[in-house]
Amino acid sequence: MELNVDISPKSLRETLCIAQTRIVASGIDKDRQGRDVAVLQLLIDECDRHRPLGQDGKHRDLHTATCGCEKEE
Repeated sequence: MELNVDISPKSLRETLCIAQTRIVASGIDKDRQGRDVAVLQLLIDECDRHRPLGQDGKHRDLHTATCGCEKEE
């Protein structure tokens, strides 16, 4: 399966993290909340595969061919 979106992995990850936080804070059904958070985490993990972060949460020089930076590995 391939998903194509016209947004950088960084921007997509930031938006997914916000959505995840809001779902947890929303008080919706715990089963539904757990499923939605898990799906968002899968997408966040895929963003991290394209644009990895170090232990400090920074991308720095961890470039990949798909990270979206001008300098690529």
